[in-house]
Amino acid sequence: MTATISHEQFGAGPPVVLLHPSAFGPELVRPFAERLAADHCVIVPHRRGYNLSAGAAPATSLDDHHDDLAELLDALAIEQPLIIGISAGATLALGFACRERDRPVVTIAHEPLVGPLAPTLHARVTSRIARLLARSDQPHETSLFMSELVGIATWNHLSPSSRNDVETNGAVAQHEASLFAGFALSATELDDLGDRAVYTTVGSRSGEMRQEAATVLAGHGIERFVVDGASHLPFVETPDVYARLVDHLATSHRVEPDMIGNN
Repeated sequence: MTATISHEQFGAGPPVVLLHPSAFGPELVRPFAERLAADHCVIVPHRRGYNLSAGAAPATSLDDHHDDLAELLDALAIEQPLIIGISAGATLALGFACRERDRPVVTIAHEPLVGPLAPTLHARVTSRIARLLARSDQPHETSLFMSELVGIATWNHLSPSSRNDVETNGAVAQHEASLFAGFALSATELDDLGDRAVYTTVGSRSGEMRQEAATVLAGHGIERFVVDGASHLPFVETPDVYARLVDHLATSHRVEPDMIGNN
């Protein structure tokens, strides 16, 4: 079986699938993938429009991305992966867990979208996406959007090459944003996720709207873990802390839902 999208693979061991954020692309998660590769086989899918999958047809819905991930897992014969999603990757990870109920996966979603059930985050992100799309012809609009999404302190912490990737990937990021704007989970879907091995993480330094979304998920039985010292990109900000959390969940699928260490 062949897959629609391409991927990178690092290390050997229990499988971990690392879903990258929008705009930055897979390059941003590569150092964290290499860190996890000491104990895991780490798969980094390249979504349509990014890097090795730049030539793939644009997705018409988030279901296309879910299909791509399912195809990739099947092509690689990966049956029981730990799927880690950050930002847009977290939203895709939650959607994938909802859709692929018969697939035995463990999911860690860091600060995903939820939809109107988390109204503050939903209103802020959808309005900002509308502004991004309305001003898509303006220079550096995607960079402005991403700096607000991840937080200015995190944005300034990133390397110049990572920030430049946002400009390079501007068109595909804007197209993805139009798809993510409509993402919404129902209370029933969230309750169903609470019965599966699905976890959400939130940074201790993240703002109220991110905390609200994590609280909503926790209220539906999805265990919440606070990543000490991090905000929206923990694999960049506090990689040791986040790697310890991943390692715990990869080996036991369960740790105490409390503050996860210090970097």
